[in-house]
Amino acid sequence: MKETTYEYIENWFHTPSPLEKEGGIWLIHTGKNQAKPNYSIGPKFITYFSLHMVLKGSGRFKYENQFVEIKQGDIFCLFPNEMYEYRTNPHDCLEMIWIAFEGKQALSILNKIGFQVDVPFINNILNKAIIQAAEKILDHFRNKKFHEDFSRLVLSYHLFELLFNQANEKKVLLEKRNIDWLKKSIDYMEIHFAEMVSVEDIANYIGLHRSYFTTQFKKEMGIAPIDYLQKLKMRKAVEMIEKSVFNLTEIAHSLGYSDLYSFSRAFKKFYRIPPSHYLLNKRNVEPNKR
Repeated sequence: MKETTYEYIENWFHTPSPLEKEGGIWLIHTGKNQAKPNYSIGPKFITYFSLHMVLKGSGRFKYENQFVEIKQGDIFCLFPNEMYEYRTNPHDCLEMIWIAFEGKQALSILNKIGFQVDVPFINNILNKAIIQAAEKILDHFRNKKFHEDFSRLVLSYHLFELLFNQANEKKVLLEKRNIDWLKKSIDYMEIHFAEMVSVEDIANYIGLHRSYFTTQFKKEMGIAPIDYLQKLKMRKAVEMIEKSVFNLTEIAHSLGYSDLYSFSRAFKKFYRIPPSHYLLNKRNVEPNKR
């Protein structure tokens, strides 16, 4: 491996043959690295697809202005023309293999496996067979078998087949757990909605990444978890107002708001009227459907 300022790296670049470009996918770049403690890439974008497989270590991957933790066994995907950055944990340096490619089937293959632009990672998907398949692609270029078009095609599709099979197994397991995590998250929100819990708190509680949890919750419930939390707060606010036992400041503090102003603003945004007018306009009040 070649030593650079940030890592020990092995890089192989490939210009696909006319035969490869007639197919659905073709390799253009592969490599392997061992990060140094100061390893950091980006912010930048690339013009092709690239799968990064985390063999060891941990770090952070940023996409769409949010960071996710990456660790051994995970894969994250760089999509063309999407801004990204990633870095190592200096106390647990990353080791990765990457496989970069293009092709008219590239996006559909990635989507079939489970990679999306808004969720460009899959946790704990790597197994021995997948790593061996990626290493075989790396060996292919190490041995300079640039003329072996069919070998590259076979190696490429075999890797994606293994990824799909493993992702599908994970999906089946997740579907079996689907009701459990959904019920668990709803139960948590219905108990703690007034305690300033965040979506990240809920995701951590049920053991999912925040962005993945948000996507799956909205898919199952038709509403984002942050809006579900707000709905629970506003329902409780109306219940407390109708009891006529609490003043608005007490209600605001009970629901986790720092002051009456922030509570009133949230209430008006949800019901279209301030809480002080609620009882007078009760018959005409409907939630603001966004």
